[in-house]
This record gives sequence, C-alpha cells and structure tokens, in this order.
Amino acid sequence: MSLFSQHQLSLTLAQVLLAWALLHQTSVFAQEDRQTLVDQIEQVDDALLSVSDDLTKTQAEALAISAQIESIERSMNQLQASIQREQLALQDHEQALEVTLAQINSAQATLQDQQDAIGELLRALWLTRDNNRVKLLLSQEDPASLARYLVFHAQLAEQQTTALTELKQVLTKLDTAEQTQRQLQAKRASSLNALRQQREALAKDQSERTALLRSLASLEQSLLSQQQALLQDRESLQTLIDEIDISKSQAGRNKVAPITDYQKSLKWPTSATIKHRFNSVRNNELRWQGVLFNNALNDPVTSIYHGQVVFADWLRGYGLLVIIDHGGDYMSLYAHNNALLVAEGDWVDTGTAIAQAGNTGGQTQPGLYFEIRQRGIPQNPAQWCR
Repeated sequence: MSLFSQHQLSLTLAQVLLAWALLHQTSVFAQEDRQTLVDQIEQVDDALLSVSDDLTKTQAEALAISAQIESIERSMNQLQASIQREQLALQDHEQALEVTLAQINSAQATLQDQQDAIGELLRALWLTRDNNRVKLLLSQEDPASLARYLVFHAQLAEQQTTALTELKQVLTKLDTAEQTQRQLQAKRASSLNALRQQREALAKDQSERTALLRSLASLEQSLLSQQQALLQDRESLQTLIDEIDISKSQAGRNKVAPITDYQKSLKWPTSATIKHRFNSVRNNELRWQGVLFNNALNDPVTSIYHGQVVFADWLRGYGLLVIIDHGGDYMSLYAHNNALLVAEGDWVDTGTAIAQAGNTGGQTQPGLYFEIRQRGIPQNPAQWCR
C-alpha cells in the first residue's frame, strides 16, 4: 500500500473511532451522522481489503524471491565446483606443458649435437674422397695402408648411417613434442576461457543474489509491519473485551443453566465447513485464536447459547462484530458479518439468528470468524461445539 493510502486509512480510522466514541456517549444520534459513520466504515473496509490483498501478494513475492535465491545459490555452488575442476585441469596442462618444453629443449640440444657429428663425418669423408681410394687400390704400394684405409672408411660409413638414423629419431621426437605443445597450449587457452566465463557467470549470480536478498529483506520488513498491524487488531479486540461491563448481563442469568453444562454439546453458529481451525498457522508465527468458516454471503449466523449482547458494532480487523456474554466469564464472538440482526443489550437464546455472514473487516471472501473466550482467553471452539 502506498504512503498516501496508508495516510488516508489512518485518517478514516481516526474519524470512525471518534464517531464511535460519540455514539456510545450520547443516547441520541442523528440519522445523517449514523449514515456518515456507515460510509466511513465502508471506506475502512475497502482500505483493509486492499491491505489484505497486498499482504497476500507480498507473501507470494517473498516466496518467489526465496525460490530464486535458492536456485541462484545452487547454480553458484555448481559454478564453484566447475571452476575448481577447471583450475586443476589448468594446473595439469601447465605441468604437462613444462615437461613437453623440457623435452623439446633436450631434443633441440641433441639435434644440435647430431648435426655437429654429421658435419664432422662429412668433413672426414670429404678428405677421403673416392678418387684417393681408387688411386690407393690401383697403386697397391702399401697393402697395410690400404687395409687401414678400408677399415677407417667402413667405420665412417657406419657412423654416418648411425648418425643419420639418430637424427631422424630426434627429429621425430621433436616433431611429436611440438605437436603435444600445440595441443596443450590449445587446452590451456580453452581452460582459461572456460574459467573466465564461469567467473563472469558467478559474479553475475552473486550480484543477482545480493539484489534479491535486499528485495527479500524489504518484503520481510513489509510483512513484519503488516503482521504488527494484525497484532494491533487483536489487541484492540482484547481491549474491547476487557472493557465490557460484565455486570450488564448479571440479571436473568439464574433462569438458565451455566454454559459449562453444555460443553461439547453446543451447536456451531453456522452449518458451513471450517476453513481454518483453532491454533492453526495464520501469518508467519501468528495462529488462529478461533475458527474461520467457508460461508456464502448472508448465510445465517446463530447464537451458540443463551446470553446478552454486549457488543454489536464494527471493529477494525473484525468488521461487523457481535459479542455475547454467556455468564461465568464466558463470551462468544462472531466476526466479519455482512449485517447485524441484534443490538447491544439484547438478550438472545440458543439458536437465535444474530447476524448474516459476510466479508467485512478486510476479508476477500465471505466467512464467519468465531471465537469462545473465558476471562478474555481464547478457547478451542471444537471442545464446545459439534
């Protein structure tokens, strides 16, 4: 509800309370003043109905936000786990890359050694070119020199073959290591990109969660304020009950048996089904202090037992309300009526029609709210009525 609407409601309530006080202080009340009071009461009913609707919407919004926060926190948990996995994978890639780089460096050093060795062999072969060998074979001057030459030349050829083979192996190893390096670098880049995206998603979730928590805190504060308003309504009713002069109903009580003689055998004030039972949850930590029925508009409401009407008027949060004193410190309350059929001071018998069910007092649906109290303390109506 907006601040303007709340201000209007406060003004209207003040006007109604003032008019109500005047009504109880004077025995004569002008018809136009009564109509003004009725109009003001209707305005308050409309405002209370809006408050009730706002309360329901606020509770639904709070539940929806709580569900969103739960979903985001689950997503954040999954992202955190995924980030840890990616970080471990990145560490593995980094370590494997270091090993591969070491292998590449080693292979390059070996390659350089092989290239130097092959260069030496080529230089030696060049110095012992084929024409020298042919000349030595044809001359046949020194067979021992020829033998040594042939052995040396065979050794050079063998070393050349070995060096070339080893060079091919080193080149193959180097090529494999470089391919592994490229693959690891690609995996590392992929892991870094995945980490960046996941961290961005986590930061977004954290930001949304913070905003939702602020909204939830605001809604909870609103719910708390509306809950306090309900408590004030309840206190108003308790104050009214405490202020009622019990002595009004002393006369004539000896004509009937006390209400306690009929405990568990009284009839309910309406034949409608029960919507909310005594002590069931009403709003967060608040509980129902009576019974709420599912009534149709203008369903008959009857007195559960003989007694005197000590209140028949409108009360904030309860609408058109009837309170009957049954003696022995017992009272019954009938709230949210659409019309009252009795007045303060009237005597009623068991089953007397006292009101018609309605939705006054800020209710969205018609329904009778019923309480039984002893010395102002709510009792479980199910232990009295059947």
